[in-house]
Amino acid sequence: MSSSVHNSFLFKISILSISLVLTVTTAVSTALPAMIATFKQYPSTQVEMLTTLPTISLLLTVLASSWIIKRLGARRTTLIGLIIALLAGLVPVFINDYVIVFISRLLLGVGVGLFNNLAYSLIMAVYEGEERQTMLGFQSAVGTVGNALASFVVGLLISSGWQVAFNVNWLFVIPLVLFGLFATKIDQFTNPVVTETGDTAPIKAKETTNMAVVGYVLLIATFFAFYFGLLLKLAGFLVEQLQLQQRN
Repeated sequence: MSSSVHNSFLFKISILSISLVLTVTTAVSTALPAMIATFKQYPSTQVEMLTTLPTISLLLTVLASSWIIKRLGARRTTLIGLIIALLAGLVPVFINDYVIVFISRLLLGVGVGLFNNLAYSLIMAVYEGEERQTMLGFQSAVGTVGNALASFVVGLLISSGWQVAFNVNWLFVIPLVLFGLFATKIDQFTNPVVTETGDTAPIKAKETTNMAVVGYVLLIATFFAFYFGLLLKLAGFLVEQLQLQQRN
């Protein structure tokens, strides 16, 4: 692969654009009070689950993503994931049936799960040395910007109704267009290396997970358990406080 390809500005932007939408799945948490009011026939805990539901299907899909990528390729897997996430994410804009919204949120997680790992692994596969470290830094920055942007957009839309807030999922169009147009040769970086004789390069011994990694996983899981608890309750708490101030 010519170095001019992976050094291309648009190629780098297309890879980084994936990180822009990794946190969109939970951005609509501020719409929970309005959603609870709409779905009065369901317990509030069931409605709150709609916010975290994509995380469950995302996790399950991530576990299978390596197998899927090996068979479909990184580019095709990413594009399929982005299309699924875009379509499923926009379903609540047009339909407010709880069951359909429930299914669409599950599919949203499936879509994001298909390319979630690639936001990091593509950089590791394409770049080396200092350039890799720079791209990883940008990847983290883009993820933070995406989180802030999604929250900002939802904040602007929520005043028009909770269904309108789900238009934040149009953000998936950005990486879909960029990755579709400018990452056409990404699979040449991720496919097995072929030697001059036509044989594939030797496969490294299978790595195992040590206890330190298990400890980090448990630590991160504990953090996100508290994080999502705060995420679910914060919007409702603020609404209750505002109502109390108005009464006084």
